[in-house]
Formats: sequence, structure tokens, C-alpha cells
Amino acid sequence: MSVMKNVLIISIFFLFSELVIAQSLETCGAMYLIEKALKKNTKADSIMKADEKIIDNWIKANKPFHNYENTKYPLIEGFIPTSNPKDDKVNFALAKKALYEKNPNKYLKMTRVVDGISKKSEEEKRNKK
Repeated sequence: MSVMKNVLIISIFFLFSELVIAQSLETCGAMYLIEKALKKNTKADSIMKADEKIIDNWIKANKPFHNYENTKYPLIEGFIPTSNPKDDKVNFALAKKALYEKNPNKYLKMTRVVDGISKKSEEEKRNKK
């Protein structure tokens, strides 16, 4: 019976490996259409490359979150916002460290709140939907 199991396992393995190899050799539909278009029009390649450059430049120029940095820090013991992002980042890190060293449980509770809204309660609302 164990010989039959081994033969079955080996044949299943070869079947799946053959399927994987067959899929990797096949080109997707989009690539097929691109190759077909390139055969019809030899200038299509240079047009596509020019379009890609235009798109890349537009993305670089219009990056939606260019230098995004979260400046909303939860109000925790020892931290007072100053409206200066650089100072707030340093002061918040120092306040977090001091609070954690003083009371780790309070640290966890206070740092999981932004604008008075608990992150846990927001997750619970999303999960209920």
C-alpha cells in the first residue's frame, strides 16, 4: 500500500509541476496584443516608450503624497504640540520613551488614540460592517 501512495504522490507532483511550467511558458493576452501591434506598426515601440516617459514625468511632477508625514500625534503625558513638525517629532519621541519607562500599560493605552478616537474602536467599527 505504501508503494501505491508513493506512486500517487510522485505522479501528482509531476502533474502539478507540468502545469506550472506550461503556465509560465504561455504569454498573457496583453503581451500577445502588444507583440501583434508591434508587428503591424514598427513605430509603435518608440511611441510606447515616449508615452511611458511622459507618464513617468507626470507621476514625478504630480506625486500626490510628495513628502507626506503624519503630524497628528496622540496627546500623551509629557507631550505638548508646538505646530512645528520637527520639534513635535522629537518631543513626542521623548515623551513616549519617558511614558513607556514610567508605565508601559498607560503608554500602550495612550499611544493607541488619535484625536480622541481609539484605534481599537475604529477597527471594531470596520469589522462590524
